[in-house]
Amino acid sequence: MKVTLANTTGALEIAISISLFLFGLVTMQVYRYYQLFPDDNRFYKYFVAIVWLFELGHSISVSYEVYTATTSEVIITRFIGLGTALILSAAITTAVQTFFSFRVFKLLPRPFNYVGLLGMFLAFWRCVGSIVLGRSAILTSDVVGWREGWFWLITTLFVSGATLDVVIAISMVLFLADKRQAVLSGAARVLDKLTAFTVRTGLLTSMAAVTVLICYLTMPENFIWMAAYTILAKLYSNSLMASLNSREGLRGALHASPLAESSSQSSWKRGIELRSAKRNVEQTSRSGVRTELDITNNSDSERKETWDTAQAEEYVLPEKMV
Repeated sequence: MKVTLANTTGALEIAISISLFLFGLVTMQVYRYYQLFPDDNRFYKYFVAIVWLFELGHSISVSYEVYTATTSEVIITRFIGLGTALILSAAITTAVQTFFSFRVFKLLPRPFNYVGLLGMFLAFWRCVGSIVLGRSAILTSDVVGWREGWFWLITTLFVSGATLDVVIAISMVLFLADKRQAVLSGAARVLDKLTAFTVRTGLLTSMAAVTVLICYLTMPENFIWMAAYTILAKLYSNSLMASLNSREGLRGALHASPLAESSSQSSWKRGIELRSAKRNVEQTSRSGVRTELDITNNSDSERKETWDTAQAEEYVLPEKMV
């Protein structure tokens, strides 16, 4: 494809417009997170703040590059802003993929949870490769030579990123499908919502990563692939914040489900039956013993289903990463 102003500077201008819009969404979600979950672990509060700061720096870097490209009176040979954006994008992507990989590691049974360890390992080395790539982009004065010299690394980063997103999404969907078979209808509806959410968020970032890869392989000479990559970081951070804030809707679904109502009614009935049994304890008979056993069995069943449902929120926000 012929290199023109439209598929170089024009593509970056469109990308920065979409990127800034998505940054606004991230900012709104971050504000909502701190409003909804003031009691969250400090680790997650700092984690969210750091991701937002990375996003701010990423937006400033890309905006600077577009401003320089559109106002410079000489041909630009160095892309300091885009190189910096590559490094910050790597930090954002690594943070989000590590978060989701850790969730896979905490929730899946052995040996399947090692998929999470593999995901964290790949995310780390993708970050290292992206930092090397970004540093070379800042220092280079020959964009064409930079692109051709690092073709293998760029391709590897894009392929591994898309693959990792798909593996994480499939792992969690299979986990939720397995859990769904072991719970009653109230918890099953909650798990269905989690499954749909996992597919949407995982599919979005995976499709975006594949789009960047296709653009790079088919049109490496222009900036369309770089424009698509600029938007990718914002999709990751929005996916992270949507996952954290989804707990509010999850809690509402749990309280509104027939499971919560039936559990409350069962507890009330159990209290009446226990008080009645206490008053008649001196007249305990075999049938009375059976009643007590039935009450105990019902209580165990309720606790089992409640435990399975409580795992739904643990699915969204696992224990502190250590």
